[in-house]
Amino acid sequence: MIKRMAEQWIIRVQGKDYGPADLATLHEWKADGRVLPANPARRIDVDAWQTAAEIPGLFKTEPPPVQVDDAAFIATSFPGFVELMRSLGGEFA
Repeated sequence: MIKRMAEQWIIRVQGKDYGPADLATLHEWKADGRVLPANPARRIDVDAWQTAAEIPGLFKTEPPPVQVDDAAFIATSFPGFVELMRSLGGEFA
């Protein structure tokens, strides 16, 4: 079995390079305010620089939750369900 080594990154802050560091260390640096999304970053095995914001999983943003109207969801997802419920004497908005 081949075990993959965790990706290692170099981060540039005010012209000085730091690392190599794995994702867990980058999360610590981020929590300390030492790594910002705009900081240049590159994997140790790649010469091209990108921004720290582009490191997968480092500055991941979750979309806000979407509120769903249950009645509308059921009515559009299960055609005929509303009529069935009404025929059985149930109330449905």
